[in-house]
Amino acid sequence: MNNKLFLTLFFAFTLSLNVFADNPGEEVVEEPVVAEESTETESSSDDSSSDDAPAPVTTSDDDEVVTLQKVVVTGSRIKRTDVQGALPTIVITKEDIDASGFRSVTEALQSLPQANAYRQDEQNVNTFTPNANEIDLRRIGPGRVLYLINGRRTADYPLPYNNASNFVNTGTVPRGLVDRIEVVSQGSSAIYGSDAVTGVINIITTTGKDFSEIEANVSVTEHGNDMISSLTFSTGGFTESSSWTIGIDATQVDPMYLSDREGFDDWTDGPDYSTTYMNPRWGAAVQMAGFGADTASYRPADFGGPACNSNELSGGVFRDFSRDKPEIYGITNYPGSYQGYVCMYGRGANGGDTQTIVNEREDVTVMGTFTHNFDNGIQMDARLFYYEDTAYLRSNVSRYVSMGDYLDPVGILSTVQSNDLVPIQFGQQITYSLRYFTPAMGEAFESKSDYTEDVTDLFVGFSGVFDNGFEWQAGVNATEYNALITRKTLTSGIRDYMAGVGTTCEDSIRPDGLCYGSYWAYNFGPAYELWDAYAEYGRNGGPCGVDVFYGRNNCWRPDLLYGAISPEQFDSWLADDSTDSASEQMLIDFTMNGEIGDIKGAPIGFALHAEYQTQEYFITPSAGRLDDEQFGGDNAIDFIQGSTRYGGGDRDRYSVGVEFSLPLADNVEMGIATRYDKYDDDSSNVGGKVSSMMNLAYRPTEDVLLRASASQSFRAPDMHRVYAGSSSAFYGGITDSVACFLDAGGSSTNSIGPGLYQFCDAQYTATRRGFTGGNTELYEEQGTNYSFGIVTELAENVSFQWDAYQMVLEEAVRSGSYQELVHQQGVCLYGDAFLEFLDGNLPPADCNQVSELLVRGSTTDPITGAALSIGPIVSGTMYPYNQTKLEFIGHDSYLTWTKETENAGDFRVSLASSTIVRVNRQEYASSPEVDLLEYFIYEPRSQQNMTVSWSREDHGLTLFADRLGHMNMYRGEVSDPHITYNMSYGYDYSPDINLYLSVRNLTDVMPQKDGGFGYPYYYQGVFSVFGRYASAGFNYRF
Repeated sequence: MNNKLFLTLFFAFTLSLNVFADNPGEEVVEEPVVAEESTETESSSDDSSSDDAPAPVTTSDDDEVVTLQKVVVTGSRIKRTDVQGALPTIVITKEDIDASGFRSVTEALQSLPQANAYRQDEQNVNTFTPNANEIDLRRIGPGRVLYLINGRRTADYPLPYNNASNFVNTGTVPRGLVDRIEVVSQGSSAIYGSDAVTGVINIITTTGKDFSEIEANVSVTEHGNDMISSLTFSTGGFTESSSWTIGIDATQVDPMYLSDREGFDDWTDGPDYSTTYMNPRWGAAVQMAGFGADTASYRPADFGGPACNSNELSGGVFRDFSRDKPEIYGITNYPGSYQGYVCMYGRGANGGDTQTIVNEREDVTVMGTFTHNFDNGIQMDARLFYYEDTAYLRSNVSRYVSMGDYLDPVGILSTVQSNDLVPIQFGQQITYSLRYFTPAMGEAFESKSDYTEDVTDLFVGFSGVFDNGFEWQAGVNATEYNALITRKTLTSGIRDYMAGVGTTCEDSIRPDGLCYGSYWAYNFGPAYELWDAYAEYGRNGGPCGVDVFYGRNNCWRPDLLYGAISPEQFDSWLADDSTDSASEQMLIDFTMNGEIGDIKGAPIGFALHAEYQTQEYFITPSAGRLDDEQFGGDNAIDFIQGSTRYGGGDRDRYSVGVEFSLPLADNVEMGIATRYDKYDDDSSNVGGKVSSMMNLAYRPTEDVLLRASASQSFRAPDMHRVYAGSSSAFYGGITDSVACFLDAGGSSTNSIGPGLYQFCDAQYTATRRGFTGGNTELYEEQGTNYSFGIVTELAENVSFQWDAYQMVLEEAVRSGSYQELVHQQGVCLYGDAFLEFLDGNLPPADCNQVSELLVRGSTTDPITGAALSIGPIVSGTMYPYNQTKLEFIGHDSYLTWTKETENAGDFRVSLASSTIVRVNRQEYASSPEVDLLEYFIYEPRSQQNMTVSWSREDHGLTLFADRLGHMNMYRGEVSDPHITYNMSYGYDYSPDINLYLSVRNLTDVMPQKDGGFGYPYYYQGVFSVFGRYASAGFNYRF
C-alpha cells in the first residue's frame, strides 16, 4: 500500500506542474469605506469560524480610511470584528501545531489545559475503541463536546466509547491539511444544539490556495527506533470566477511496543519490587489447596510436565519464578500462602511481551474544495473529503485458558507434586490452573486485531445576499464512516480438549461425565467428606466433562493442559470474531444573518438558523457471536473470551434557532440566543428541547473586556445506549446479597445488623452471566453553564485573560449495575430492613421490572431436595438510565507577552492554565453529593502549558512546556507534577523553502510509577511512555 500512496502523491504533484494555477483572476479594486460603516468581507460558507488573529485592519495611503473585516467566530453565527467576545475562544493555528512539536491534531487538542481528562487511546489496547482518538473537555466525557469540521457536524465513530456512548474520532483529519482549530470551552447548545455541553471544537481545513505546496516529515523514536512518516501535497488555483484546492496526505506509523521502553519492560520495574509482595504475570501455573495439606503453587515441571522455558510450553519465553528466592524475587521470606514456583510470563528480555502502545497504521487522506461565483452574486462551495486507515494492534491479554475447581477426587489424589520449596504431597484440591500462549509459539497464538476504516464526507452549499442586505447560506453535508475489526478468538473447543472431553477417565465422578451447572456442585461435592462425595456421585469410567459456565471440571488431565499444541491444532479452536460497523449522517441547513435596526445608532446583529439531520448506525458482530440462544441460534460456536457488540438504529432531528447581538451602549453588548430541537418519537423520549443563552460583554476601556454568560445545554441520548442489541458477558465478583441476608436470618422485620453485608461469606460471590441492551425510554441530559471573565492589557505588549465557570449536568445517563440490581431486589422484597443490612443508598427502582431483570432458579436444592431461602441467580439484565448529577467548578487563565527588537529578534511568551476547584457527583437523588477531587483518586486538579518563542530574520525557536498537576494516588499517596518539554527550530532557507527540526519530550520524562496499578505500573489513561522522539521536515511552495 505504501507504493500506491506515494505514487498517488507523485502523480498529483506532476500534474500540478502542468496546471496554470497561480493567476487569481482580475484584481478588483473597491472604494474605501469609512470605519463606522465597515464592510463585511464574506467568509466561506462552510467555514463557520474566525481567523486566527483579530480582524485585519487595512489603510488607504491616499485618505487613510480604515476598512474592517467582519467574520464568523465559532460560538456564534453573527459576524463581528472582534475575535474575543462574551465566550472564551481559543485558536490553534497550523503554525502553532508545528512549533509546539505535535504530531497530530489529537495531540494538539489534548495539550489544551481544559482537556486533562482520562482517555482511551492506542496504548489502552483492551478498551472498546483502541484505534480511535477522542477529546474530552472538563473530564465529563468525549461525547459531551461538539466536534465540527469546517463548521458542520460529522459522523460519529461507529464503535461506542466504553461500549456505551458515541463520540467523534479526532484522528481523521491529518495535521498537514489543517489551517486552524477554534475551541469554545463553554456550553453552546443554544447555538449548536445537542452535544455542545462543555464546548465546541471546530477544525478548519486548508482552502483558498493559489500555489502548490509539499510538506514532508519524518520522526524517529528514541525507544525502539520506530518511524512516523508523513507527506502532504496541496495545490490550488483561481480563475476569473472560480477557485479550487486539492490536498493529499499519506502517513505511515511503525508499531511501537512496551518491550522497547526501558523501565517499563519487566515485572521487576514495579515500584514495590524488593520491598513487599509482588506477582509477575503468570504464564503457566497450578494452585493446590485444601484437605489438610499446605496451599502451594506449582509449575508443570513439578508434576512431570515441560519446563517453563521450553518451546513446547511457551515458545521459550517463560521463566521460573519463585516466591521465596531473594535473587529472583527480592525478598527472603514470602509472607503469603501458595508458596512454590510458577512459570513467569514476564516482559521485555525476560518474557518477550510485545503489547503495542502505538498502532501500526497507514493512512491516506484526499480533500478537494471548489468555489464558483455566479454572475447573479450567488456563490457555490463544494468539498469532498476521504480518509482511509489500515491499522494493526497486539493486545496485552494474550491467548490463554484458565480452569477452575476440579471435581475429580481420585485423579487429584493420584497426582504427586514436589519442588525444593514445598515438600512432596498429594491429596489436595486443585483450585486453579492456567496456561498462556505466546506470540513466540507462532502467528496463530498471537492475540492481534486488524482495523480497516474509511470516512467519506461531501458538502455542497450556496450563499448570497438578499436585496435587503441580509446574507444567507444553505448547504447539504453527508458523512459516512465505516469500520471493520478483524480478529479471531478462542472457543470452548480448547477447554474441552484440556479437560479431556470425549476421552474416558476411570476417575470420572458423573455417569454422564458432566458437572452440575450450579454452585451446588461446589458446595455439596468437595465440601463433603472426600469419600462420602465419591460414594455419592459414583464412578463408572464415563467420559470427562467440563462446565464452561462455572469453570469446573471432573477430570484432571495435566498432559493435555500443558502438553505440546501445534499451530494447526490451535487454529482449529479459533473462530472469526470480526465486528463490522458503520455510521452516517446527513445535514441540511440554512442560515441568514445581518443587521435589523439599531439602538442609538449602533446596529443590531441577528442570525437565523434552521437545520434537519438524519443519523444512522449499525454494529454487527461475527456469526459466532450471534449464534447464541438469545439471538435464536444454537450455540454452535461458544467463545470463551471477549464480548458481543451489537446494535443499530436511526433517528431524525430538525432544529430552528435565532440569535441577537444587542448594543446596549457604546461599550456594552448583550447577546441572546434560543434554539428548539425536535427529535423523532421512536428514538428516545427527548421530544422537543428548548435551549437558551444570554451573554454580556462590557468594555469600560479599550484595554479591558469584562464578560459573563449563562446558558442551557443538553445532550440527546447516545444512539447506542438507545439501540444497543442484547449482548451477554460474564461479570465477576457479584455477591448474592439477598441469599446472604436470608441465610443469616434476615427478614422484613429483622435487619440482622447494620452494615453486615460486608461480612457475607465468599460462597455468595461468584461470576454470573449478565445481559445488556439499549433503552428507548431515555431522555436528554440537561445542563446549565455560567461563566465570568476578564480580558485586559496589563501593560504594553502584555495581555491577560481569566474566566471562571460552573457547569451542572443533570439526568446524566449511567449504565445499569449488576450488583445494584441484586441489592434492589432485596429492597423490593424486604424493605428498610435490607437497606439497613446494606448500610448504603440505592436509586429508586420499579420492583416489577427488577423481578423481570434478575432471573433466579429453583428454590429446591437439586441434590438434597431441601428447600432454599431463595433460588440461585441465573442471570441479570442491565439497561442504561437517566440518573446522575455532575457539577464542575473551575477557572482558566492565559497570559501573553510579546517583545519586538531591532537586533535581538522578536520574543513571545504565553502561559495557559486550567484549574478545577470542585467536581461534585451525585449518583442518584437519595445518595450524598461527593467531591471527586477529595474522595476519589486519579483526578488531576490542574494543567498548565507555556510557549516561549523567538524569531529573527530566517530563524525561529520555540520551547513548549506542559505540566499536569498532582493527583491523589492509591494508598493515600500524592503524585508529583508531570512536566514535559518540546523544542522546535525553523529555518526559512528561501522564500519558498522552510526547514524545521523538533524534539518532543526533550528530557525523556516517563510516567511516575504507581503501586496501585499492575504492569506497566502507571496510569495509562492519562500518561504515556511514548518517550523522546526527533522530527525533521521541510515545506516547499511553488
